[in-house]
Amino acid sequence: LEGELNQNKSNLVKESIRQGYNELGQYHYSRGDLNQAMKFYVRTRDYCTSNRHMAEMCVRVIQVSVDLNNYVQVSNHVSKAEHLSDMLEPETVAKLAAASALGLLKSQQYKQAARKFLVVGTAISDTFSGVIAAEDVALYGGLCAVAAFDRDELKSAVLESSI
Repeated sequence: LEGELNQNKSNLVKESIRQGYNELGQYHYSRGDLNQAMKFYVRTRDYCTSNRHMAEMCVRVIQVSVDLNNYVQVSNHVSKAEHLSDMLEPETVAKLAAASALGLLKSQQYKQAARKFLVVGTAISDTFSGVIAAEDVALYGGLCAVAAFDRDELKSAVLESSI
């Protein structure tokens, strides 16, 4: 993989270089070498040619950051990806909201976490189950809401919600 990446670098083809870094990141991630995976995923940023590529890079970095228990990195990349929000697919928006909610939960901001979990809705898919499963979104959101909301807010935000 590294040989192919070096060849792509010499040919100066941005898309091929980005794909090479992604493949190396996936390889190291599958082997459990999270720091190396993070390094390669972050390097793809310089070779992203569209907002979709930037969003994909952010989601990959978020996934590795959660595994590394680095929620500062999670928050940073959620913010970067949210600036592209008008062009993101609903599934990506749901992944970003779930990651943001996990960061808020980690920092014990239960009310904000509950609100973020409520935004996730049903758009999250099994492709993000390495970070959080859809069932856990409902569980964590419900627990945070019960812990942080008053009765009226709980009724309006959770029980009467159309999500």
